[in-house]
Amino acid sequence: MITNYFDKNKTYYIHHFETPLGEMTAAAEEDALVYLRFGHQGIYGSKKEKNEIIDRTVKQLDEYFKGERKDFDIPIRVKAKEFQEKALKEIKNLKYGETCTYGDIALKLGKKTYSRGVGATCRGNTIVIIIPCHRVVMMNEAGYYNYSDGNDIKKALLELEEKYK
Repeated sequence: MITNYFDKNKTYYIHHFETPLGEMTAAAEEDALVYLRFGHQGIYGSKKEKNEIIDRTVKQLDEYFKGERKDFDIPIRVKAKEFQEKALKEIKNLKYGETCTYGDIALKLGKKTYSRGVGATCRGNTIVIIIPCHRVVMMNEAGYYNYSDGNDIKKALLELEEKYK
């Protein structure tokens, strides 16, 4: 999903901001958030002015990190193939503070053998936290493995949600 996601001829609003777990980068079009990841990311075609979507994202994430927000109401747009869209929709429906396995999501999509595809979708998730791939864990594991933004961040997000559940 991340590969070739951004059109270098398109305008994106971009904002870098600090969170309790480190810097994040958010990018939005006029009407939807299209990117949210940890780290300082450069995005082709972007401009640095914030817009209403970015402002709402930063505000709602601040509330999330304080344990005051469990659901987000930010319009999002992901560029994904059909299977990935279905997997992300299932993941988006996971409740705050709860986890499931890659296999659980795969079963909801039709076959247990889709679990690797679910894992690949999680790794390619361009809108972390709001699409809570950190809540999808490996079977028989503590759940802190293979998170695209780092296992320490996944562990911290799960512990944060457990604390404010």
